[in-house]
Amino acid sequence: MDHTFKTGAEIDGFLRSEGLTEASTGGGYSGWFLELQGKSGPWQVMISDWTTDSTSMQPGKPIGIALYAPGGAETQAEVLPNADGLRDALKRFRDAGVQQFGTAPG
Repeated sequence: MDHTFKTGAEIDGFLRSEGLTEASTGGGYSGWFLELQGKSGPWQVMISDWTTDSTSMQPGKPIGIALYAPGGAETQAEVLPNADGLRDALKRFRDAGVQQFGTAPG
């Protein structure tokens, strides 16, 4: 069963605990990023507040999650209706990235 987040701080804490970091994407937008080294370069999972394209996520608000290939092309994206499915979605997207792009030895 997935976790119900009660505050934005809980969401932030979860993302940090999973290794994601906040970063600006330019043009006033920002997101949470998990970057992993693949066989042909780094790939990323990005998570952001769907309505504001920012890292200011709140329970009950939609969240966007996307997978980016080495080189930056988006290969998969989903909008979650709220943060309750975030744990499962992050696992699915991370697993999809490992399957598609691999991980570097080390």
